Amino acid sequence: MMSTRIKRRWGRVSMSGVAFLIIMIMLLLAAWNTGTNLLYICLGGVLSFILLSLVLVIWTSAGLMVTREAPKNVHRGQPFRIHLRIENKKRFMPVVGMRVLGGIKLRSILGYILKIPAKRAAMLSVDHCFDKRGVYPLPPTFLASNFPFGLIERRLACIGDEEIVVYPRVQSVRSTAVEQSSGGRYIPRSATADGDEFFGLREYIVGDDIRRVAWRVSARLGTWIIREMSRENAKFITFILDTRVQPDLENYPERFEEAVELVASLAVTLLQKNYNVGIITPDMKLAGDEGTHQKQKVLEMLARVNPVTWEEQGDFESEIQVLAHGNTAVLCVSPDPNSWGQRHGDTGLRIMDPREVIHA
Repeated sequence: MMSTRIKRRWGRVSMSGVAFLIIMIMLLLAAWNTGTNLLYICLGGVLSFILLSLVLVIWTSAGLMVTREAPKNVHRGQPFRIHLRIENKKRFMPVVGMRVLGGIKLRSILGYILKIPAKRAAMLSVDHCFDKRGVYPLPPTFLASNFPFGLIERRLACIGDEEIVVYPRVQSVRSTAVEQSSGGRYIPRSATADGDEFFGLREYIVGDDIRRVAWRVSARLGTWIIREMSRENAKFITFILDTRVQPDLENYPERFEEAVELVASLAVTLLQKNYNVGIITPDMKLAGDEGTHQKQKVLEMLARVNPVTWEEQGDFESEIQVLAHGNTAVLCVSPDPNSWGQRHGDTGLRIMDPREVIHA
């Protein structure tokens, strides 16, 4: 649950209100020219009608508190719902005819609330979808009311500081071609995985198996502690994702996103096979690890990765040299089709051809 303050309020006159204003001006001019008392009475009636509409629309839309609930992370192109709880905190006055607006220039009506009695709340769900990965603020919520006469509309903008991390799309792929091209090595080590022997204790990370919580130690320390179990060996692999900008490459932004989604799909597939997976880019580095928590770290990193200039690459080439002569299997991924299937410089590392990946 995320409480959202109403940060902006503004109003506008509807077409009906414009018509009433024109009538009021015509009555005013006619009353001045003729001096007829009946016209002044009509003018006062129209003016009081407009003033009453202004007072009621301000009163009925006051005292609202909006609470929003949304997932912290979603995948690109995955529809999700934002749950709204609109509470009327006034003691007597209900909220009537409230609309939830969105879209371009707030022309789309996402929902409609007929009435919220005093000291009560209404629930509403709004569907949303992000077409690009990255980190985005939670879309603002706009409430509008023109109660009671439809002459004046008051709008409330509910804007919070919440963020949603949009992961790249993950497709189901087969790991056979990856295992053959990467030359993955089994390396003896103690790993966080399902094993038979106790290895050590560490703090809980979101995604860990709740069955491995050491309850007595957790109760004593006041925080969740996880038992690490040892396994005889594990298979290591490190992805090298080249994010250096290539302005001469046609459709570079689309090819870059395809490379990111390829790494995400392969990494998730290998993690499900108990691989130890790490990722290196010119400006970011994720140490190798296993399990569900590592999957979340991989997707979090790939959600935030962006192209970098060649001046920002740092010691990227040196790190590739170290990995090429290490004990970890290395898989290079590039958005440049001209480099697919070729060898990388002096390291001899083969750059993966995405066309070799078989989608399950």
